[in-house]
Amino acid sequence: MRSRPPLRLAACAAALALAGPAQAGDFMDTTVTFVAGDDNVLAGAGETTPSSPRMDFRPRTGNSLFFENYNTRNTGEETRGSLVLYKEFSGFFPRVVPEAAMVLQWDANRNARDIEQYQATGNRKPYGGLRDDGSYLALHFDGADVPDPADPKSKPSRLSVVLFPADSDRLRLGYSWELTWGGRGSFLLANYVPGLMVGYKSKDFYAFGGAKTARTQRFTDSDTDPHKDESETIYGVLGGAGVHVLPQLLLEAGGGYFDKGTIPTERGSIEGTWLRQFGGSAQVTWHDGMEPKVPVDTKLLRNVGGELRARDWRPKTFGWLVSAEGTVTSQVLEATEGDKPNGNTRREQGVAGDINAALQSGRWTFSLDVVMRNLAFLVQDTPGVYPYATISDAVETTPELFAAVGVDYTFPEIRFVPGLSVGIQQPASYRTDDRSLYQGAVTYFRKSKNVLGETQIFPGTLPYGEEVAPLFAGKLYLREYLSDLMSVVLQGQLTYDNNQVVNDPNSGARKFESPLILGLNVLAQARF
Repeated sequence: MRSRPPLRLAACAAALALAGPAQAGDFMDTTVTFVAGDDNVLAGAGETTPSSPRMDFRPRTGNSLFFENYNTRNTGEETRGSLVLYKEFSGFFPRVVPEAAMVLQWDANRNARDIEQYQATGNRKPYGGLRDDGSYLALHFDGADVPDPADPKSKPSRLSVVLFPADSDRLRLGYSWELTWGGRGSFLLANYVPGLMVGYKSKDFYAFGGAKTARTQRFTDSDTDPHKDESETIYGVLGGAGVHVLPQLLLEAGGGYFDKGTIPTERGSIEGTWLRQFGGSAQVTWHDGMEPKVPVDTKLLRNVGGELRARDWRPKTFGWLVSAEGTVTSQVLEATEGDKPNGNTRREQGVAGDINAALQSGRWTFSLDVVMRNLAFLVQDTPGVYPYATISDAVETTPELFAAVGVDYTFPEIRFVPGLSVGIQQPASYRTDDRSLYQGAVTYFRKSKNVLGETQIFPGTLPYGEEVAPLFAGKLYLREYLSDLMSVVLQGQLTYDNNQVVNDPNSGARKFESPLILGLNVLAQARF
């Protein structure tokens, strides 16, 4: 009889059932990466937007294509590690398991940026590349049910309480990382977002609920209001559940509500209006021979050994997985009429969804991602295309659409894994036929992330009368493993992007750049 795989838990609820022996910890989840290359060998510094300097020894945002690392906050070129001081305690009461962990993340690239910023402005001391990355206190109550002896992975049912004293960004809604929401970005101008979560997990079912708080500056339109410019508390609540209705069929859903802060200065009578967001996410997963996985960036970190496993070089048994996810969010912003905010408020809906598929057999692995994100969803944490304002009804918008497929083949005898990924993207955009609005041109938007794990939205405006063109990209990589957790990778990537526009320095007119972008680099990387 086929044993059922462990339930997939949304956000960090998946990690609540894990437990290990009492042990103090040290650095773990460590990645050390040396990068040498050029993200565009066909152009030099200042010739394109963004600029591409000559080849050097440092990570580059341009090395990460739009479809890569879809289920993680990382770009694959980070040098960082987490200092995890972990302890599972011996409880005084039967089936009660207390534990705690201090999780500090050190990032070499963040350290370099902090120093550069301090040298340039002198108004902020470097943080030394450190930040809290989900320190927690937890108390688990194990049920009296006996694990299934036929399933070595089965555990008793468990009720858990997890407290995040500094940062609860790992507690999110959504399932694929690039569609998750309700993290740190949902609390405007807030430096710390502590929180708590209560979760329950059994063999075929899980549920969780959580709350977060932060402090942010309170804006009002009255100089006599006692709340003006004071530090005020904002709140968020979220929850969800999932159930394996069949051994191969997992249904999940969750929802949340967040106070995001108040509309800031220079917004007339609506200055100080609360920005409130709510929404929900759901996912259906059908799988056989492959287990659903949560993004690693939503898991609690425990230094108990075995967290980072070496690659298994044995031929893979046949297995497949297909999941479909959908998210709808709604938030209050200042209404935009024509090309200007009109001093009223209204709700704006963000919509996103994806289909993810994976297949493995022998030495082959295949993947497929199809993603849709409308413009309001992409800019919900800004919030808005024009900050704190909705997208005008006079503007015609199109969502971001992209599809990508990947394949790799393993040569276990020589520890060599070549692979190829290709994708096509139609960027999100807005346009109007009225030349008095936004100069009558099409503006497109792209979401990307850098090696600091930060997401960014980049707009670009095309000359009047031009339409947004689809973008094509592909990457070939050759990965040679030197040991279980250390490898060298040669990568070549080619992008055809006919949306790149610059101002002609002679005439001032806008012109298209060359659409071809060729990047070549080599990575040496260790993970431990």
